[in-house]
Amino acid sequence: MKDELLKKLTDEVRRDFNIPFFYTDESLKNDVLEGNAYLKEFVGEIDYTEDLVAKMLLKNYAFYSYNKRVDDFRENYSDAIFDWQFNKFKAVHDDETDEK
Repeated sequence: MKDELLKKLTDEVRRDFNIPFFYTDESLKNDVLEGNAYLKEFVGEIDYTEDLVAKMLLKNYAFYSYNKRVDDFRENYSDAIFDWQFNKFKAVHDDETDEK
C-alpha cells in the first residue's frame, strides 16, 4: 500500500471513529496494514479509491483492531465480506465472458 493512501486511510479511521490522539499513528497504520493484508486474502489487490465496500471493510477492521476485537470483526462482517468477494469474482468472470 502506498504511503499517501496509508496516511489518508489512517487519518480517516482516526476521524471517523474518534480515535484519541494518544493512540499513535504507527499503531493505527499497523491496524490498517493488517486489515489490508486480511482483505487481500479474499480478492488479491484492492483499489481503495474505487472500491468503497473494501474501504468500508478496511476502516472497520482497523477500528475493531484498535479495540482488540478482530475476532468480532470476522464474525460480524463475514456476510459482508462474502458478498463483496462474490461480487468481485462475478465481475471478473462477467468481463471474461463478454470477450468471447
